[in-house]
Amino acid sequence: MQGTYIRLFLANELQDLIGPFQNSPLYIIPKPGKPGKFCLIQNFSFPHAPNMHFQSPLINSHIDVDNFPTTWGKFGMVYQLITMLPPGSEAYQMVPLNPSQWPAGVVCASKDQLYIDMCMAFGATLSAGAYGHVADAGAEIFPHQGIGPLDKWVDDYIFFHIRCEYLKQFNKTRKEWYQVFAKDGMCQSDGHLWFGGISPVTGQLEERNEDCLQPLLDLSGSSPRSVHDRQFSCCIQDIDALSHEAGIIWEPVKDQLFLPSILYIGFIWNIEQKLVYLNSQKVNKYLIAIHKWRKRCRYHNLARH
Repeated sequence: MQGTYIRLFLANELQDLIGPFQNSPLYIIPKPGKPGKFCLIQNFSFPHAPNMHFQSPLINSHIDVDNFPTTWGKFGMVYQLITMLPPGSEAYQMVPLNPSQWPAGVVCASKDQLYIDMCMAFGATLSAGAYGHVADAGAEIFPHQGIGPLDKWVDDYIFFHIRCEYLKQFNKTRKEWYQVFAKDGMCQSDGHLWFGGISPVTGQLEERNEDCLQPLLDLSGSSPRSVHDRQFSCCIQDIDALSHEAGIIWEPVKDQLFLPSILYIGFIWNIEQKLVYLNSQKVNKYLIAIHKWRKRCRYHNLARH
């Protein structure tokens, strides 16, 4: 968080500089199973209803999500993508706030000591959508350079690579999907952007986060790689090289190797068996939460789990 806050202000001084402002509760909670790691939460949905102590409406009440659409790699979309993969497939940085949004990003250190948070959170303009403009651009860059398929949930990307012997047929399938999606173009449902059409196979509506216009390329000979990676259309070196050129910065500790079974948005996705399930650690976590819930007769704390 270093460098994301503007210096300490007194309340009167800050109001003279940026005008009327509003601050929201700030929480720092430990990340489960990660000693020394913390999650910063700024509650822009407080107060849930104006009252005599907090008369201003919550900051999130000023947001119209229709104005901040983005693509979302929803559960159903990822599952549909996996079902169409050929055999053998394997599977954010802070954005500065515009100064006009600073009055909604004030952090209160004490009654009269205040900071301005210069980076986005779920505040005056919906950051999931504002960041989506950046993340969606990244999600378009990779397929246009022949890398994919991929999907994302906000800043959480999942990449797949295709065995080279299936690439020609898979690109033929992508071309067929493009012809389906091109009829309606990009669709919007509230804050969600997507491409969709009636599947020629199932006769049902299917959704994607890309139009499948660009064919995927065989990049297996573009740089040195392992014998295993040479069997596939791309590898993590190709992703990193394009990311570096485009200025897309990843968190290396969160990288996962291409594997037939992968963790994404909290689920294990088994590509070979077309199965999705919770890992044992998360199952135990939810079971413990349920047991605690059932022991309480009346009061239930809807804490973040």
